[in-house]
Amino acid sequence: MAFTTSKKRIIIYISVWLIILCSFLFMGAKAYRQATMLNLRNAADSLMPLVELATESGGNYGGNYIEAKKSHAEMIKKYVDHMNERNVSFLLRLPPFSKKNIVKYLEEIAEELGKEVHSKDEARKKIEQAAKSIVQFLAELEFFTEEQIIAFKSEVMSKEIKDALKESLKEAHDRAEIYANDLNVANAEEACMTNRKAIVYLYLARFGYQEIIDQEMLRRFRTDLNQAIYYNRLLQQTEAVKIGKDKAGSDYELLDRHSDSEIRRLWLLQAIIENDVEQTQVLLRIAIKKAFPDIQF
Repeated sequence: MAFTTSKKRIIIYISVWLIILCSFLFMGAKAYRQATMLNLRNAADSLMPLVELATESGGNYGGNYIEAKKSHAEMIKKYVDHMNERNVSFLLRLPPFSKKNIVKYLEEIAEELGKEVHSKDEARKKIEQAAKSIVQFLAELEFFTEEQIIAFKSEVMSKEIKDALKESLKEAHDRAEIYANDLNVANAEEACMTNRKAIVYLYLARFGYQEIIDQEMLRRFRTDLNQAIYYNRLLQQTEAVKIGKDKAGSDYELLDRHSDSEIRRLWLLQAIIENDVEQTQVLLRIAIKKAFPDIQF
């Protein structure tokens, strides 16, 4: 009888430990999936600031590389702050996830971009290095080699992001009006920079922007982008600018690059309006592939 009781106790102990072990394994697998999905969402978000870094053309006036570097640092920092407010899994703080945590890496990039520089050339190199570093990091995550286009759910946006989106759209419109009233390359550069900020913050809020801004603001932004492209072309036909056609680094070439960026933003805006998540990522991947042709997609 004693033997039978002892045997029953052993069976009960083993059963309890098996249940506990299975529970831990189940919770661990669930946490792993959540951590993977969270890192994937953050990586998908990072495509937008990456594209703007990779296509940065700088300028000879208000939009020069020094000012551009500051702008990129500010935008990436806001992305990082927003990502950190998400439900961060403890696994992202542990190996091997800690080494693959895109948020931690973006934070380092923003910090490096925020450092003081003493020349436009130094600022340009920092921007180029930041873009190369991010795309290399995503490549190591095999982000570009697998099917990663997922329709993530909407989320609550922080007041900081809401304010940044509203202010950037207003700033873009104000700059568009200044450019329309005074066609010069300096105003073209400023318009390009403000349009960049607006699309970067809009992309981050793409799943829930309807709760932040109305359709009229979107239509106005679309008009601002279209007008920027139109005025860039007009400006290229002036004698002072046309003389630089086919010359590297000329105002003519820079206006071409600004227009390319505005066209891409226009397409992205339309995809966001149509809630076409797949198209937004396709457009960004095309731009990344163009900037980094050696990446294997």
